[in-house]
Amino acid sequence: MSFAVVAAVLMCSMCACAAAQDGRRTVPMVLLGSDEPISAYVREVFQDRDGVYWFGTNGDGLARYDGAELTYITVKDGLGGSAIRGIVQDDDGALWFATDGGVSRYAGGVFRNYTVDDGLSAGDVWSIMCDRNGTIWVGTHEGVCRLVGERFAAFSLPRVEVDDPESRFSPRVVFAMIEDGEGNLWFGTDGEGVHRYDGAAFASFTAADGLAGNMVRSLCADRNGNIWIGTEGGGASRYDGATFTTFTEANGLSNDRVFEIYEDRAGNLWFSTLGAGACRYDGESFRAFREDPELLISGRPAHSHVQEFFQDRDGVMWFGCSGGLFFLDGDALVHVTKAGPWPEKPRFASLENWLSETFELPPGFAPDMPSGSESLRFAPGWRTPEAEGFWSYAFVMTIDEAEPDMDRVESLLETYYTGLMSAFAGDRDISAVPVRVELERIGDGRYAGEMHLVDAFATFEPKVLRVMADTARVSEARSSVAVRVSAQPDGHAIWRMLEAAIREIRAKDDTATP
Repeated sequence: MSFAVVAAVLMCSMCACAAAQDGRRTVPMVLLGSDEPISAYVREVFQDRDGVYWFGTNGDGLARYDGAELTYITVKDGLGGSAIRGIVQDDDGALWFATDGGVSRYAGGVFRNYTVDDGLSAGDVWSIMCDRNGTIWVGTHEGVCRLVGERFAAFSLPRVEVDDPESRFSPRVVFAMIEDGEGNLWFGTDGEGVHRYDGAAFASFTAADGLAGNMVRSLCADRNGNIWIGTEGGGASRYDGATFTTFTEANGLSNDRVFEIYEDRAGNLWFSTLGAGACRYDGESFRAFREDPELLISGRPAHSHVQEFFQDRDGVMWFGCSGGLFFLDGDALVHVTKAGPWPEKPRFASLENWLSETFELPPGFAPDMPSGSESLRFAPGWRTPEAEGFWSYAFVMTIDEAEPDMDRVESLLETYYTGLMSAFAGDRDISAVPVRVELERIGDGRYAGEMHLVDAFATFEPKVLRVMADTARVSEARSSVAVRVSAQPDGHAIWRMLEAAIREIRAKDDTATP
């Protein structure tokens, strides 16, 4: 069966096709065969640095997919609990899981579990975060804890009085935590709004301050510096640093029970709701991805609760639902069962025809770069404007300095490309359009954005390129910066090959691997 046919048959229960948009009834479907969902409740989706997928379920532990095989990891294998409510990866590559049985650290194939005996305030853990300093934070049923050495220590949040107090469990429960671009930490509580911590003092925000509601389920910091707050029953609020703007069903949300908020690489915001599917916000309007109530999955009624969004390194958007695992294929949501299907492989079959080069840093065209080395892989047609691979290549710089932050990565790329384009331009003056790199933080040590320059490779015209970069610590005074550049938009198949090129470079160059 072709992928197109499979995608049509396995359309998700929330598919927002044109028929749903203009009010026409979607044809109910039944998934044929005996393929079982990966889990009835998929609430976490994560891809680690090696490209391996980890799917956290609400009772089946972890499902792990390495591109070839789907396996399950449960408490019998050493996992702390059966319900997975958060997944992060630290600077050393260890994976951390928030579970209903404490916190589990996974490294080298071995679990280390943390419980109340290790300082946790409660065994039920609802959220987890690794901040820019590498500290692990968790939100438990009894408040916030952070890892200090080998033990967790309580981190007290302020208590505030609210009108008409309401909680699902208790105001001490912290369902969501994020770190914003300024390094502030935000904590979303079950009944007492949100708290912001700047490293020295707290600021608290509740419905009395304009927040959509006091029961906070989700937090998201967007690329423009706004904080988005999803509430249970009040919709979502956007905080610009001064005022709250609230979005509800009246503004286009699928409903006002907002479980998750996520910003994709294109800058769209995704809102998951309990009971009404999901919707996407492009800054002007909402697009609903709703359930067909008569659609069955594996012969059972589908669910409309969306619990997770995640965009992988190839640009594929994943949805974890009460009903299984899905990925977005165009405007259709494809149900992934234990037997697949998985997103199709990129059109570029291999790196066989990709050119390679390695040289020492700093290069002659950019003497202000730090010392080190650089390894590159170039897509076929990288200097041919008509080619699909035009301006598409990947490189890893191993530099003799500490791991750079986002501002330093921008500076390194601007210095590098100013020299490179000037060298290729020769006698032509391209200074009227200086190189400008604008990145946004999309994860721990991971950035995405745009580069503006004059294309001195071929056209000598101003060009805007997509850039992705991630950093890693090699030692205290040595780090690596992995960069992917392409003229193709996010989601194009070339990005998968750029990721493969980075993995190949790192595999061949031990000095570029942390």
